[in-house]
Amino acid sequence: LACIEAVQAVGLSMVGDRFHQFEPVGVTGVILLAESHVAIHTWPEHRFVSLDIYVCHFSADNSAKAEQLLQDLIQLFDSKQPNIYRQVRGRPAAVGAQIQSADPKLPPQ
Repeated sequence: LACIEAVQAVGLSMVGDRFHQFEPVGVTGVILLAESHVAIHTWPEHRFVSLDIYVCHFSADNSAKAEQLLQDLIQLFDSKQPNIYRQVRGRPAAVGAQIQSADPKLPPQ
């Protein structure tokens, strides 16, 4: 419920959710967004949480909302050493970014 509230608080558009509680501990879940999705997997016995916050930028730049959600979830899970990997997705022109081609002979998109 706290993850859903965090999504709503930053202004992303939730269209559905599905969570599974493991025994004795842990949860896996997804929050479907009009902008894409948030996936969460927890291993409390190892003090580990994996998050995937994926937002598209088709009609608006959702970068700030995604960044705020990330910071809110880091705080929610009381993460002391977050490892953050960012991948620009969506329409690069909408977020002011360039995607570099994996093939050095091809120009950036």
